[in-house]
Amino acid sequence: MIVDQLENAERYYALHPAFAPAFDFLRQQYNNHLESGRHDTDDDGIYIMAVSGDGNGRNDIIMEAHQKFIDIHLTVEGLEEIGWKPRAQCEQRQTEYDAEGDCELFKDEPISFTALPPGTFAIYFPEDAHAPMTGQDEVRKLVAKVAVD
Repeated sequence: MIVDQLENAERYYALHPAFAPAFDFLRQQYNNHLESGRHDTDDDGIYIMAVSGDGNGRNDIIMEAHQKFIDIHLTVEGLEEIGWKPRAQCEQRQTEYDAEGDCELFKDEPISFTALPPGTFAIYFPEDAHAPMTGQDEVRKLVAKVAVD
């Protein structure tokens, strides 16, 4: 997991060839109030999920992990909080991995929570189980889904 400000995104471009176009798209759409849901980009290995809603709090947390995509969560409005735990340490599987939806769910408790104010992003790799929307605020955010390969 990586946490930083959007203005520092270039520091991470070398980690994956699609990070530069993903962050460029996030910057372009930051103030555009995209409608909630999936938004395709010109790059086949990247799409964006626009998410708006109230945080779920820290009760009944469901952690998710992906194998095919890296998530870049960027808060636009509100204070997002995301729980984190290494996927290898998750022991309470709620669902088996669904290859079509690229998601596996766990009932484990996160070992840490990260606050993401507006302009802050967090990158979650396949080895990072994460629980988005665990705060109390109403949040508007963009999630870039970047294909691992």
